[in-house]
Amino acid sequence: MTTESSDINKSFQYILPVHPQEYLYQPRGNKEEEGNCGPRAIAGVVGAFSGTVESYQNYNKYWIGKKLHWMTPYQMVQVINENGLEAKRGNAGKLSEKEKIELLKRELLKNTPVILLVGNGYDSDGNFTTESKARLIPHYVTIYGFSQKDDRSGEFYIYDPRVKKENYTPNIPIGNIARPYHDVIRDWNLGGLPGIPKLGANLFVSVNPKK
Repeated sequence: MTTESSDINKSFQYILPVHPQEYLYQPRGNKEEEGNCGPRAIAGVVGAFSGTVESYQNYNKYWIGKKLHWMTPYQMVQVINENGLEAKRGNAGKLSEKEKIELLKRELLKNTPVILLVGNGYDSDGNFTTESKARLIPHYVTIYGFSQKDDRSGEFYIYDPRVKKENYTPNIPIGNIARPYHDVIRDWNLGGLPGIPKLGANLFVSVNPKK
């Protein structure tokens, strides 16, 4: 699909031509399952491009990640690149909210899934609680599309492994949850570990086939 840059300000819907083969759920309160959102995000993008389904545990390679139930963006890029794709990190921390929205849409229009390091402030029913809670729980989600009325009003289609099946957004074309632009940017601003550049807020990983 060829899309002019001005189209990101018009009313339309865009869905990536690749999609995860399944949406893996990350149970709460299970020590073995907690903190594996990174490997689940990787399983989603690898499966989207390859058409295969493999256990997310195959992508949890680092002993410190297994011990602490955490994967850094740097490790995520390494693992994705070792699995036949080309991933790169970026940081949108200096951009305004509007610029961040436009950045994500431009990446998606390249047929590129975008993994975000966000702060997870949602409870088990999918309701946002507090920003202070979100800052304590770094989490990975992946964007696979968006719809909009204009450049500021719309929603992103997301795969979030912490969303229970009964809380999926019904009838969306891709992902398991649709969230408004503003909510996604808020969560993104709350992600990471402030003060540490490589783990700071507004980090993202874009994924493409290797050239």
